[in-house]
Amino acid sequence: MPLPALRAALICEAVLTEADGVHSAIRIFNRLELAPGAHFDAKLLLLLATTERAAEQQHRILIRIEGPRSESVGGVDFEVTSPGEPGETFSVIIPFRFEAPPSEGMFWLRFAYDRDDQVLTRVPMHFRHAVTA
Repeated sequence: MPLPALRAALICEAVLTEADGVHSAIRIFNRLELAPGAHFDAKLLLLLATTERAAEQQHRILIRIEGPRSESVGGVDFEVTSPGEPGETFSVIIPFRFEAPPSEGMFWLRFAYDRDDQVLTRVPMHFRHAVTA
């Protein structure tokens, strides 16, 4: 089964969708400063395009969070419906809550399609602990 082509993978505070279906990502970021135990609600925006005629239109997007030492620290799976014709695009907007990790460092969001070994992309996210006064 062919993987869709990745057009964009963004982490942002909000996604606006206009009446014509065009998306606008608001406040794109790759760093968070959170106090221990705090959380931050964000959106993950994936823009994909089919590359070949799809026999199946039901698929799964798998998101895995990898810690600074490549250890798995969480993840989520969800279903998507892709268009059947080559060249057609589809977007996935995922509400996502970032929890402050126990340690600072570079974490990765790994996006896969149907199976963990079919990686679409990895997106870095750097966490720092907020200084409390």
